[in-house]
Amino acid sequence: MRIEGNCDPRGNRDYNLALGLRRAQAAKRFLLASGLSNCNLETVSFGADRSSGGEMNPQAFAWDRRVDIILVRR
Repeated sequence: MRIEGNCDPRGNRDYNLALGLRRAQAAKRFLLASGLSNCNLETVSFGADRSSGGEMNPQAFAWDRRVDIILVRR
């Protein structure tokens, strides 16, 4: 599984990449505490690169502050 951290576009690039990584790592810790095996979990941050890119309002910002969990076939 790939755990992808995302942010809204309101910070600078470095800040958002670090925040996205912290968000992804928090989700990973939650999954591990819930009993999931660590062997195939990777975390990555996209910062604000995958933001909605549309409107700049609270709803769009809330959507952008997320973690996506992707099943990766190997």
